[in-house]
Amino acid sequence: MLEQLKNKAPHWLGLVPFVFLLFWMSVVYLNHDFLWNDELIQFVRSDGTMDGPVDYGRILERVRGSQSWPPVHSLVGAAWATLAGWSEFSVRTSSLFTGVLVVPITYQLGRVMFSRRIGFIAAIMVSTTAFFAYYLHEFRGYTLYVLFSAMSVLFYWLATYRDHNRWLMRILMSMSLLALLHTHYGAAFTAGVIGVFHLFLSGKRDKHWLYTLIVLGITALAFLPWLTWALSGVLERELGESEGIDTLTLIYEWGRAFSNGIIPLLIGLVAFGIYRADKEVDEQEADNKAMLFSMTWLFLGALMLLTLNGYISFLLHIRHGIGLLLPAVLIMAFALDRIMQWQPIITIAILSIWVGLGVVYNQNFEYMYTFTETFRTVKLDSLRTGIEFGGQCAADDDLVVFMHAEDNPATERLIGGPMAYYVGDSIQRFAQIDNIMDMRRYNPNSGFLFHAPDYATMFAETTADAPIMWVVGVERPVRPHFFLGEFNALAADAYEYCGQVVRNDEILAYAYTNTSTVTCEFPEMGTVELAPCAPGLIQGGDR
Repeated sequence: MLEQLKNKAPHWLGLVPFVFLLFWMSVVYLNHDFLWNDELIQFVRSDGTMDGPVDYGRILERVRGSQSWPPVHSLVGAAWATLAGWSEFSVRTSSLFTGVLVVPITYQLGRVMFSRRIGFIAAIMVSTTAFFAYYLHEFRGYTLYVLFSAMSVLFYWLATYRDHNRWLMRILMSMSLLALLHTHYGAAFTAGVIGVFHLFLSGKRDKHWLYTLIVLGITALAFLPWLTWALSGVLERELGESEGIDTLTLIYEWGRAFSNGIIPLLIGLVAFGIYRADKEVDEQEADNKAMLFSMTWLFLGALMLLTLNGYISFLLHIRHGIGLLLPAVLIMAFALDRIMQWQPIITIAILSIWVGLGVVYNQNFEYMYTFTETFRTVKLDSLRTGIEFGGQCAADDDLVVFMHAEDNPATERLIGGPMAYYVGDSIQRFAQIDNIMDMRRYNPNSGFLFHAPDYATMFAETTADAPIMWVVGVERPVRPHFFLGEFNALAADAYEYCGQVVRNDEILAYAYTNTSTVTCEFPEMGTVELAPCAPGLIQGGDR
């Protein structure tokens, strides 16, 4: 397929299979899991929980003060959902389509900066990077982040090193940069790299250089109104917190994320690309300049993010630096192109391994869960089955307590809000082991359910007058689940353990009660009667 780039046939046609591959890898997951905590926050900020027409002024007020997200994604999401609807599937398609657009834009970026073949290789690598593909099925702004990053650099390069339509390219560069800066604050490193490169490394000092510099300055000034209005108080709050990932972990996990888990491959290709660019300084001046920019983009950009994170701990996850993926694949594509000129079979073999790993990791989210602060979500079908079970088996005055698929308090805190959102206006009381409070008290604007300051008091208030307490695992645990110790002890004091009611591929459920008999009618199980109830506890790992 790579050989066709030597012909006069449209080169972009070779990308079509990879565009469809990325689309397929993502579309199958659009309705796979529920809107988890960060998605729900974006959903609320985009006016998704309100009746009637979208209020864009209200969106701006909600986004103001966000540590990471300026308004562009919320505005785009609201506009998209107004047309497509507010379901999980429909809102996530906005990320899907913007993510797919990254592939042809990356091709154009590589083609303009280097060559068609390098653009082609870079586009293949982006389309099959599992870390990037994951965010095509989430209602988040990370695909917009990458898209606007690529567009900003593409139009800057055209305005600086091409003689056609320079003013149009400058205008498009400014618009792309403003869209990028208003999408994610962490993306500002790309704008910073463009400014530094243009001032000190571009090699241009003519009138066109000056015009582009003026446009860059105007763009920076145009971002200041939002920056000063929206970030008031945020910096002070962030300076007082220390939640960011440490520097070595960030570098290591960026390496894994941008190499489909093969860090030696990333290091080897980047090193070889830098070596070849240095050797070709007199032979391929254009490629050398493009490599200089790509290296500046990758290394200076990472340094900017890491330095800022040292003062303001905003890098809670490596995804906040996802724009670094673009210079990484450009440098690797340059290296693979030079290897191809020597031994084509090596390039083909490396790309085949890359594509294969991207597909495999995309089909198994365990790869994503290995990154720091990446939490397991809950399958939407499992959650709905759990809610249906509560509706069928629990009386109006009963309590249904959700249990997550792993005993991680941080995970339960982050999925508590989404569970409360899906429970909605249920008659039954729903709670969660780690957040033992009535989910009907949940406020979507709070982001998530907070830990109770006094667990015993909250347990007593939440279980008050509930004759039966149902404990429902909304997804079969992937490992033996240990109930929260305090919950176990309090349940033993207040109830008798009745045993297991339901166990299937979607949920498992147990009952505690003060009555002598528990009866449950659930479609998958028929009528289940547990009697008599006997004192006891569910033991950790008991299946």
